[in-house]
Amino acid sequence: MKRLTSALLLLIAAIVTAHAADRDPELVRAESLLAAKKYQEAITAADAYRVRHPADRTVYRLLAEAHARRDEWGKTFDDIQAMSKTGSDRAASIRDAGNALYDVVVRTNSLPDDRRAATLELADHYFQIVNRDYGRDAEALKYHALILEERARLATSPVTKELIQSELKTARAMLVEANETLHLKANETWGVGLIQDETVEHPSDPDGAVVLRRAPFTIRVMSTSNSPVEINGADSDVNFKRVRAGYRVLEDCAGKERIPFCPGSNYGESPGNPNKRLNVNPDGAHYVDAPSPSASRWSKMSRSGILYVLDRDVAQLGDTPIEKTASPRLYLTILQRRYDDGVLKEDEIRRIAIRFR
Repeated sequence: MKRLTSALLLLIAAIVTAHAADRDPELVRAESLLAAKKYQEAITAADAYRVRHPADRTVYRLLAEAHARRDEWGKTFDDIQAMSKTGSDRAASIRDAGNALYDVVVRTNSLPDDRRAATLELADHYFQIVNRDYGRDAEALKYHALILEERARLATSPVTKELIQSELKTARAMLVEANETLHLKANETWGVGLIQDETVEHPSDPDGAVVLRRAPFTIRVMSTSNSPVEINGADSDVNFKRVRAGYRVLEDCAGKERIPFCPGSNYGESPGNPNKRLNVNPDGAHYVDAPSPSASRWSKMSRSGILYVLDRDVAQLGDTPIEKTASPRLYLTILQRRYDDGVLKEDEIRRIAIRFR
């Protein structure tokens, strides 16, 4: 038994030695010092390696842990590491781990710049995992941009600072794109959101009304179809009630209560919506289509995968700039016809109530 144990130990040692032979001795030494709880020596060795291999993220994680152990917030570090490996929503767990580590840096004002930079690198590692493996995540991108801002501030080399600032510019553009992306629900083929301050995420009232500043905004439609969209704006919810599934556009428009999507109810307007006007009238609708690029009534059109991204800028309500209007609420009833039988279906209708603050 003793001989077997000795042989096993020799085999393990041989494997470790072979693995270490393929790696930088300075990094292996730093890892050994960390394992031996010689934290300051591990930091010194890791720093020497970092100078020669600044692109190797392994060293930044090692530095962060060595600093954490030396400064006796090791339990926090353990909790953070565990958080990144658990949870039913793995992306959220990894993002939470990055948030926790970032918060440690923010709270610990006494951290010297080198330790601050190393810990930020580790936090950024988590956020980049989320964006790389789980798709662009607005919160992870936000923290990634914040960390790049701090790294640019801490950078002492002009070349490094310039590289980080270039990366920061890209990260900000990605953040804007992520913030402005609508996430359709399962089985949805189209959806509507409101963009203001470079995001589609806004607070809402208990009754579901979206809260916006009394300032210009953009109506964004994302759809698998490029078919026309009809937009009604009103200062009451009358059309929330009368535009309903089962309404027969030809028969009911002629014999019952008319809705803003009846024939003859569309406003005439110029291509491109140059005045950025949204009329506020319960009985009329903007007919927004794009028969050709030069004749499009959208402010902007693009594609995101299989979806059309259709933007309609709103800076005026009627002839009045939004900032000078007084109505507390705006009700948008939006229709994209997806069937040819002349009968409205619920999945063709979107309703958004806005409260201006």
